[in-house]
Amino acid sequence: MITDKLLEDFIKIEVKQNNKLSDRQSRWDFTYHMKESIANLGYMESPYELSWQLTNRCNLNCNYCYAESSIDDTTNELSTEKCHDLIEQFKRYKIYDITLEGGEVFLREDILELIEHLKENGIFIDILTNGFLISEKIVEKLGQLLDRRVDGIQISLDFTDQEGIHKQLKLIIKNLILKGVNVRVNVVLTKENTENLKKIYLQTYELGVRGGFSVSDILPIGRGKKVEKPSVEEMFKSYIDIKKMEFEDLPITSSPFIIESLSNYQDIFNKIKRNSPNVKRKICSAGKVKVNVASNGDVYPCVFLQYPEFLMGNINKKSLYDIWHSKKAASIRKKLTVNTCIGCSKKTFCPGGCIGVAYALHKNLLYPDSRCLKNYHG
Repeated sequence: MITDKLLEDFIKIEVKQNNKLSDRQSRWDFTYHMKESIANLGYMESPYELSWQLTNRCNLNCNYCYAESSIDDTTNELSTEKCHDLIEQFKRYKIYDITLEGGEVFLREDILELIEHLKENGIFIDILTNGFLISEKIVEKLGQLLDRRVDGIQISLDFTDQEGIHKQLKLIIKNLILKGVNVRVNVVLTKENTENLKKIYLQTYELGVRGGFSVSDILPIGRGKKVEKPSVEEMFKSYIDIKKMEFEDLPITSSPFIIESLSNYQDIFNKIKRNSPNVKRKICSAGKVKVNVASNGDVYPCVFLQYPEFLMGNINKKSLYDIWHSKKAASIRKKLTVNTCIGCSKKTFCPGGCIGVAYALHKNLLYPDSRCLKNYHG
């Protein structure tokens, strides 16, 4: 049960964090707010932000993986030559904010070559990885290539135990930081690690991580559909425990589930809104500001909308620019402009949901996110 004391603690913590937003206006903060503004107006001449799944292969087999990655999945990966061609398109069409993800990106033998090309073209990059394949050679090269002011690497702590962070990862994280790489950490809350979140956060700080510490929940997409999530109460308690001890130089980013869970308590959420002007409703920017390129070259509005009906094109057949401005892309954007929330009495304080999650569960964009406050499905 979420007690009044637990909620009051949360309010104090959330208000304090949101009022500090202007004090640490990072590139990610700026991008987030800019995307929302543009998504309200229409779509950009070319995508501002692009997520690029370089591979669907992965050395791990997490039971909650939304991408359903596996070590054997080599389905039509783009060749090195085609990847270089795509990077030139990024420069030509002024796409300067790229997230590299997988699968596990460091399974590609050409990964350092591709990162070097991206940086030569002045592109900001964010690398998502589980970290286990980052050798000393890779650490050295990343230290030379990445600019900690605009580039970053996120280590997903997918395997933790009673001792906290895996020993191998501790060494890799330390070495990256020693080479000047801006490292942040993400933890997906599961039934197994919820009670250890405080220990994981402390260890992250002791390792020297200062790029950020984020907490996310299991999405009901891919293998995540079959995984039992921690209860809202368990997630609240673990989150508040670490927020109480938050270090100024290692900010904790709450996941949407925290706000969406809290929104069931309208009076309390309204208190946060009154005291914290930076709490805003989320606007989906899929297909308007951001786009996703899958490992085989397929282009989708978002990594969570990889279905045939949302396929905008393939970069093996057309340029990214032509795909972005195609009639098919325009038709998909129109589909994604859903108005389900317009008449909802809770829309003034609900931060909104994810249409990708809704579609994964119901194959209907008009259905709500499974975390919808009204809790209806039709």
